[in-house]
Amino acid sequence: MTRRAFYVEGFDGSEAEPVLEGPLAHQLGHVLRLAPGAAVELRNGCGQAWAAEVLRCGKKSVTLRLGQPLAAILESPLDLTLALAYSRSDRMDLVLRQGVELGIRRFVAFPSERSQYGLTGEREQRKLERWRKIAQQALCQCGRAMLPEIRCCDGLNRFLTALEGDWPPNALNILALESGDRRSLKDLLGNQPLPAAIIALVGCEGGWTEAEADQLRTGGFRAVTLGPRILRLETAVTALLSAVQLLWGDLGGSTAANPANCALHPHDRSGTGS
Repeated sequence: MTRRAFYVEGFDGSEAEPVLEGPLAHQLGHVLRLAPGAAVELRNGCGQAWAAEVLRCGKKSVTLRLGQPLAAILESPLDLTLALAYSRSDRMDLVLRQGVELGIRRFVAFPSERSQYGLTGEREQRKLERWRKIAQQALCQCGRAMLPEIRCCDGLNRFLTALEGDWPPNALNILALESGDRRSLKDLLGNQPLPAAIIALVGCEGGWTEAEADQLRTGGFRAVTLGPRILRLETAVTALLSAVQLLWGDLGGSTAANPANCALHPHDRSGTGS
């Protein structure tokens, strides 16, 4: 049986017949026109999900019958953060969606010297809300259980300061550079212990200034090349995240023994969340 998955913030599975309201109820009842008996999945972004069945659809609400919690498998053992300098909005949206599909646990964005815009105040909050919605949709589409953290920093200095705070300690910090003194990811693979966490940093369309690259190296980032060709932003990010997950994550078939890294079994999905 095919089930569409939907994100429900704060849902804990405590109600046998939960009632959905607002935009999600409108989507189920009026956009998708799900009929009684339709099978769905509910995900809370905190590692839990449930099978459910539509009981009835009203004008402003949808009532479900909750089923059993879904069986769990492990997410990538790699604690992966994607950091990105502000770039074109459509590319940022695409990169975030692909990042969620490729297993990132955090998405951090900030303005660089060559970014074409900055985000502050209400504009920043609107952008964060949009990115969270994109992440929720991607989470449902790809079968993950944990919703990535999404945040903005005021600039490069604030970003580097944040690295010393609440982010994973002893992470391998990787900086994608188009030129200069760089090495390949395979070189990093052979020169250090297996990392439990990686922060992958990519610049905007114009790249990093020489001063920014020097500051990042001083801040502990190791510059890497993504090959001899010039890549578009979204291609560069996808290539970097895929290579990182292949070398250190789960694209090569590895799994983790830590139950805290659980995701949901990816069976029976054909739709996205709200």
